[in-house]
Amino acid sequence: MVSRADAPRVRIGLRRQVRRGVKRLRRRALYGVISVVLPLIRLLPWDLAGSLGYRLGQMGYFLARRERTLALQHLEASLGDRHSESERRAICLAMFGNIGRGALEFPLVRRKLGAPLRRMVDGDHLLGQVKKMLEQGKGAILITGHLGNWELSGAYVAMHFPLNVVARRIYYEPFERIVLRTRAELRMKIVYRDESPRKLLRGLRRNECVTFLADQDMTDVQGVFVDFFGRPAYTATGPISLAIHSGAPVLLVLVVRDGKRFRSIDEPVELVRTGNRKDDLRINTQRWSEILEKYIAMYPDQWPWYHRRWKTTEEVLERRRKQGRAGRRPRR
Repeated sequence: MVSRADAPRVRIGLRRQVRRGVKRLRRRALYGVISVVLPLIRLLPWDLAGSLGYRLGQMGYFLARRERTLALQHLEASLGDRHSESERRAICLAMFGNIGRGALEFPLVRRKLGAPLRRMVDGDHLLGQVKKMLEQGKGAILITGHLGNWELSGAYVAMHFPLNVVARRIYYEPFERIVLRTRAELRMKIVYRDESPRKLLRGLRRNECVTFLADQDMTDVQGVFVDFFGRPAYTATGPISLAIHSGAPVLLVLVVRDGKRFRSIDEPVELVRTGNRKDDLRINTQRWSEILEKYIAMYPDQWPWYHRRWKTTEEVLERRRKQGRAGRRPRR
């Protein structure tokens, strides 16, 4: 028999079990849908898939109330002085459309490898920059973000140079297999965030590229707070830490939509070295974040504003650190 004192704890435990059970059922149901739909998507022409994905994404704007509200709040806080309320709503609607379009394009990218992808992406300058970096013999560190079509940018680089992609592990094996198989078809080598950084160093020593998708709130990695659209955002220091340790050059790489084609953006991140490692991590992470912020402001409908980019605070990180779920306390 459960005592009165233990009753609240038992109820909490039961609620957790119910939530986990519901989560497992949702994952299985979603996987079942994807297993049926994915082969059908792969049969679609590229333009039709993009158009269909855009319309489905726009439906998400009306159906996903929480994500829409959050995106509009972030747009107001970040770009409220540059865009009116009606403009922000239009940006938000287009953003949902672009997310849907990218989701349906991803399974089709492998069909575009080779000449078709070269025709789709205006990327000669990017390839020249990466080639110049690799000529130094120290590899190249590429930082990118969820702007435009980030999977396409990885495929485009991997088509020309050996590419190691730092990725988050998906803790549901069937989904993980789908993503791994697709990225392998795109010639990407995956290194998980929880694996040893020696794998990345070995890639750089082989004079390969290492890319980080580093623009999201991630409290399971070491980071610092940087100014991002006027607010402190917890940002991973892994790319800069690896650059300092290896001496590899750093390049911010993006592929944005430009009508029916794509345009690559590349901008070197010139590292500042003060002699103080903590300051170097903070200053240089701030530098690439400012470059990314500039391009997000130029293409606001191509970045996922519903992501909780400013969720982590000093207090939240300290609490998680005590619970053993985060890296070190952020450096100021």
